[in-house]
Amino acid sequence: MHTMKKLAAATVSTAVVTLGLVVGVGVAPARADQTGTQTTTVDLGDLDAAGNGVFNQFDPALGTLTSVQLTAEVTMDFQVCVTNLSEGATTVNSGTATGKSSISFAGGVVAQADGALSVPAVDLQPNTGTDGCDAWQLAGGDPASQPAGANSRMTAGAQTDQWSATLTQPAQLTPYIGKGTVGFSYTSSSASNLAQPAEWTLVFLAGGSGRLSVTYTYTPGEVAGVCEAGDKSAGCDDGEAAGQVDSAGLPDTGGPAGWLLLVGAGLVLAGSGLVMVRRPHSA
Repeated sequence: MHTMKKLAAATVSTAVVTLGLVVGVGVAPARADQTGTQTTTVDLGDLDAAGNGVFNQFDPALGTLTSVQLTAEVTMDFQVCVTNLSEGATTVNSGTATGKSSISFAGGVVAQADGALSVPAVDLQPNTGTDGCDAWQLAGGDPASQPAGANSRMTAGAQTDQWSATLTQPAQLTPYIGKGTVGFSYTSSSASNLAQPAEWTLVFLAGGSGRLSVTYTYTPGEVAGVCEAGDKSAGCDDGEAAGQVDSAGLPDTGGPAGWLLLVGAGLVLAGSGLVMVRRPHSA
C-alpha cells in the first residue's frame, strides 16, 4: 500500500486526462494559463490632459506572482498651419512642434513618451483675402483637408513611441498583489519653437492617446490531492488520514470529502459492467 502527496498543478492536469470522471468530479483541474494581460487606453487630449487609471491586481489565490511586465504605446499627432496675410510673398521659417507624456506606474516606474513634427520652410504667396488656417480650424481641423488659398500651408504628422519594463523585485511586485486595483497616473504637454511674425496666422494643433498594458506571470499554486501519513503541509494538517483526499480543496457537498471519488469510481466501474453484459443476438 502506498500513499500520494498533494498533487502539483502540472501533475493534476495529466491526472484529469487519465481518470476522467473521477478527477473531474472530485478535484479542480489545474490552471494552464500562467500569464494574465490587461489593456486599457487613455486620452491625452490636446496633449495637455492629466488623469488616473487602474488595473486589477493579481489575485494571490492563483499562485505566486513572479514578474509584472508594463508596456505603453503613445501616439501623438501634430498639425501646423500658417497663413501669410501680408501684401508681399514671404518664406515661412522652419521649426518643430513637440509633445511629451509621462506615465507613472506603481512600483516606482515612470514611462516617458516623446513625439515631434518638423515643419519645413515654405514659400507663401501674398494675401489672397482668405485666412485658410482660420477657416480650416473652424471646420474642425481635419488633417485630410488642406486649408484653402495659395497663401496658406499645412504640415501634419503623427509619431508613436513605445516603452516597456519588467518588474521582478518583491518591493515592486507588492502593489500589484491583492483582490482590488492598482493605479497609474499620466500627464502630457506640447510646445513649439515656430515663429509667428506680424501679419501671419499660425495654428498649432496637437493630440494624443495611449495604450497601456500589464502582464502578470506567476507560478500556479497547488490544488487538492491526497495526503500522506504524517504530512503536515498546508491543507494536510487538518486531520486527514493517510490516503484521504484533502478536503480543503473540495466543494462542500454535505457528505464525506472522499465520497465524490467513490461515486466517480463507481460510475466508471458501472460503465465497464454495462459493456461486459452486452451480447449479440439474432431475430
